[in-house]
Order: sequence, then structure tokens, then C-alpha cells
Amino acid sequence: MVHDAMVRINPGTQSIGTMAGAGIGGIAAAGAAQGSGQFGQLLAGAVGALVGGTVGNAVQQQVTGPAQQVTVELPDRQLITVVEQGPMLHLGERVGISYSPSGRARVFPM
Repeated sequence: MVHDAMVRINPGTQSIGTMAGAGIGGIAAAGAAQGSGQFGQLLAGAVGALVGGTVGNAVQQQVTGPAQQVTVELPDRQLITVVEQGPMLHLGERVGISYSPSGRARVFPM
């Protein structure tokens, strides 16, 4: 690792977690209330959306907050920069890099 800086991950102005949770919760609850009549499904969908939105918002808040931006020099001297919320890394420390199937890099201490 050749450079680091403390940064803050902000949730932004969109409440994607809340909206996604509400949608999923509403659909799941209405589906589970199948056979309880139209009013029962509407009521279950509304309650499911409320609960799902609350859970979605809580999940979104977990991925916000302080983080560390690290720059790593690869063996071919190419540099990559990654923002991590995991354990603190230190300048000069050897790190490993893993890549998700979508190409997102994660840095971890070795």
C-alpha cells in the first residue's frame, strides 16, 4: 500500500435502500396474504412495505460512515485505489486484492 486517506461514505440524497425494501416487503407480504381477500392483501402489502422500507433504510445506513481510501501498487507498477470500511491498513503494509465477478476490488491485510 502506497497511500491512504480517511474518507466518509455518504448515503446520498436517494433512499434506494428504503425504496427497495418497501417494494420487496410490500410484494412479499401481499403474496403471503393470498386468499385473505382483497382488503387483507392490501393491508398486508402496506404493512410489508412499511417494515421493508424500515429494514432497507437500516441496511443502507450500515454502508455509510468512515472509511479508508487506499492506493495499492501492483507488481506491474500499476496503481489501483479502493475505498474500504474493513480493518485499518497501514502505509507499506503488504495487502492482497480480491475481485468480485463484477470486477469490484477489495483490499485486505496479508
